[in-house]
Amino acid sequence: MTLLFLAIPLGIVLGIFFSKKFGSSALCTAPHGEETCSGGENTCADEHESCSAEEGSCESESVARKTVPELMAGGINNVDDLRAALQCAIELEFSIIPLYLTAEWSIKDQEDPVAGIVHEIAIQEMIHMALACNMLTAIGGKPSLTHRGFVPNYPVKGLPGGIQPNLNVDLQALSMDSLKVFLEIEYPAGGPICASESYPTIGDFYTAIGKAFQTLKPEFVSGIQMEHSFAAGEVFAIKSVEDAVRAIEYIKEQGEGTSQTPMPPESYSGEPSHYYAFKQLVEGRRLQKGADGKWRFDGPVVAIPAVHTFGPVADSSSAEFNQTLSDLLHALQRVWEIGPKEFKKGMQAMGKMRKLGIGLMQRGVRPEFRYNSAGLTNQERKFAMCQNPKSTTGCSTTSKCGGRCAGGKKPAPAPTKCPQPPKVEPKKLVSGECKCHGECGCKTGATSCGCR
Repeated sequence: MTLLFLAIPLGIVLGIFFSKKFGSSALCTAPHGEETCSGGENTCADEHESCSAEEGSCESESVARKTVPELMAGGINNVDDLRAALQCAIELEFSIIPLYLTAEWSIKDQEDPVAGIVHEIAIQEMIHMALACNMLTAIGGKPSLTHRGFVPNYPVKGLPGGIQPNLNVDLQALSMDSLKVFLEIEYPAGGPICASESYPTIGDFYTAIGKAFQTLKPEFVSGIQMEHSFAAGEVFAIKSVEDAVRAIEYIKEQGEGTSQTPMPPESYSGEPSHYYAFKQLVEGRRLQKGADGKWRFDGPVVAIPAVHTFGPVADSSSAEFNQTLSDLLHALQRVWEIGPKEFKKGMQAMGKMRKLGIGLMQRGVRPEFRYNSAGLTNQERKFAMCQNPKSTTGCSTTSKCGGRCAGGKKPAPAPTKCPQPPKVEPKKLVSGECKCHGECGCKTGATSCGCR
């Protein structure tokens, strides 16, 4: 399963988590570029707001959007509403991924079949997020994966957009308690194989999006899309209403099955849909179909494996984990801005993040999943690792960094003095925009911008 994980874009999932919490009235945040950074009066004043080199747009804190219940009650009546709904779906899918990754990484024996089950579900959530990104770009929208407020600051009440508003959601080891939360998240729209809830499920939301595609018949444009086949599923291009409907059914069937069967049409590992895969662990038995055609949890015994216990207190490796997560999201953002070639960087960050996350849990520390919206240069990152004596990645055995480096047999000698963080020379604004490559922070006023 390790090789599979390294071959998948968690970048298509993927945790970065900010100070804003989602509650029962949580709003999906605004797409990237809602505000402009012209270099005049409307400059980015906050260090957490960044300025795009291409568009000069600010990534501001959450801007109020309709909640999922509001979208469904009033209807998705125009393309703007449909784009907002798809951005909300992207945020919703990503907000779930850290929960499943934390549960997977908490398992002491990563070769245990249960770790494989949770891993596949996490990867499929990433695929669902990528499909939602493809749907958004297909109708002229722009996925926003790096704006402030994209991911919640766990623990939270409810999921983005008002989904499951009363559910207490936190990053936990795999346990009966966390599995009960997962079952609520993946609860089928019609009930398990059918009592309705007082709030919309994720399946209900996707059904409404599918109907909007069929009713509105939006114009499809040649936006950047990602296409890739993985062991756990497929990310395919969206070029028509039919493709969008197919993607929505694909997401729903993997998450909750259908009214006729708990098995998705394309079950890559033979496991049932997410709801029933988690339910097996709660019941302690595999789900199987009887001679009478009915599905029951009376198959072979399946048990929750031994897990690491951990607390929320961060240690010196937490900053490196958070920066790697930030690198991942920045890479994924560029996938839908520049092209799929950026996806390789996301996979590399995902592999590193997994190693760091498991390492934290082995030391009894819970990964924070905090996002650095500004990002770091390579030089700044080396400085950060030098400040972290316990860092085990990113430096060689001859590095001046303290601590045991990746591949090293002996701890490198501790430095007598760490280098100062690099200075960023401001560049002149051209026509009111930041004209430079890489990350650009509008921090120094109307006449210059800090370019990296």
